[in-house]
Amino acid sequence: RGGMLWQIALAAVLAVTNARLREDSNALRNLSAKEFQGDQDFASFALCCQAQRPSDSARCDLCGRQQWPCEQLLRQQRSTLDQLPSVGVADDVTTPGIEEMRAFFEHSVALYLTGEITDPVFLDIEYVLPAIFLAVGKSKRSKRSKFEVMDVGAYAGSVSCGALAIWDALEETISDWPSGGRGVKLPEIQVTALEPSPNRCALLQGKSAKGVDGCQGWQGQSRGRLDAHCVAASFENSEAVMQCPNGMSFLADDGSQANVVSAVPCGEPVVVKTVRLDEFTKDLGIHEVDVLKVDAEGYDYNVILGASGLLESRRIRFVIFEACAMFFSCPTTESHGQMEAAVRYFASMKYVCFMMAPEMLVPLTGDWLTDLYRFSQLTFNVLCAHQKEPLMKEIIQLYSRTPRAIQFALAALASLQDPPSYAAAPRCGRSCLDPLLGDAALRQSAAQAEVFFEALHQRIVSKGWQLSHMRFVHARQLQAAGKVNLAIPIYHELQATLGPLQSLDGLGIAFPSLVVNFSIRYACAAPV
Repeated sequence: RGGMLWQIALAAVLAVTNARLREDSNALRNLSAKEFQGDQDFASFALCCQAQRPSDSARCDLCGRQQWPCEQLLRQQRSTLDQLPSVGVADDVTTPGIEEMRAFFEHSVALYLTGEITDPVFLDIEYVLPAIFLAVGKSKRSKRSKFEVMDVGAYAGSVSCGALAIWDALEETISDWPSGGRGVKLPEIQVTALEPSPNRCALLQGKSAKGVDGCQGWQGQSRGRLDAHCVAASFENSEAVMQCPNGMSFLADDGSQANVVSAVPCGEPVVVKTVRLDEFTKDLGIHEVDVLKVDAEGYDYNVILGASGLLESRRIRFVIFEACAMFFSCPTTESHGQMEAAVRYFASMKYVCFMMAPEMLVPLTGDWLTDLYRFSQLTFNVLCAHQKEPLMKEIIQLYSRTPRAIQFALAALASLQDPPSYAAAPRCGRSCLDPLLGDAALRQSAAQAEVFFEALHQRIVSKGWQLSHMRFVHARQLQAAGKVNLAIPIYHELQATLGPLQSLDGLGIAFPSLVVNFSIRYACAAPV
């Protein structure tokens, strides 16, 4: 099946790419190799190999240790161009259908999902937060005085503190956004963190012996905007046994703690309080949640079930949860089965879901959910929003970096709306024919987003948010843009500050040992 998948994917991905989604009604064909060499000021992390010169002897893949035969891939993909029915002819153009769009996404992420390339991007929720925050911040949709973020499974508070840092930096940089940012006044942000581990929750509450505040050493930055609660979110208001409370904790009644690999001693299991988010938010007076982040080590589906009322009434705008597979701490043997159940549950609530992949959002709802995603052994994050959420189109464009990824994700979003927003769904349709979504326009907007988010990260540092997790995200994004010379000093700084790489696990940082060593050994220049 894997070989067939690759044949289909290789036949489709650049054939679809070559079916240039253009600014006029003419079909563009016979693209030269130049189209696959990247732009001077813009590089794709997800398609790193194809973005470099196939003939360059110094080429390398920023996403892993392997070097891939770019020239062979390009030649094989081009040779299949004329055999695909979606390409059509100049006076009879048919846009790609769902089979080819699915093949494009599968081809783009297969190496990661099968484990052939190790990529920590999948583990980091913070990668999508700037896109969500920017889209929400410059919109005029809400008159509410608070921007509500709920962090379920806060652990050491990396996402909670990261959200505060991003929002503060955005407040000072949003006027620099090329369109729609001037004169915008952001509402106050409020982060509600749920962490059942007594020790970790005490740190978040600022009640530890050292007296550090909620963001652990960055005194004053939270300014009362981080509210930590020592409870576990679940599908019922009750109690549960938490295993490994001092490490990667999780809820389970059995003795599965013995199988946990932890950088610190687990400690004895403890009984913790569980709450449904429906009642929990009501008790706190929170009517609407802008961003709900869930990282419950395989318990995510139960957390989502406890928010049924909020979802049904469309009072959660964006949900990010983790599809857990590889950690021993996942309490079920079919955690990705729970991922599929969660995606289907969201669909019943008229929410659509996307995998957070490197520089693209991969649709998972309905016919877009394939076996590659169902049975992958890689942990990844999933972003869901209501199918009528007006900002989802913009978030797809802000997060993604390649035209095809944007056009196909928008086509998927349109095909999942009820009723579909255009009759041609699930073909690419308008997303492939809209002049505003042409390749040149999308590459320009992607480059603008890259520059803006780089300035955002610089502002986070200048404001004194020395958050290791955000620094790591910043370095990975620089590396993704081909600016390895700027990323390496950050890796060195993190290594010097935090000591051995193993210690990073305690901060919730997905930082495999290959990242620093590989970044130094295989520093590629930006593609030309």
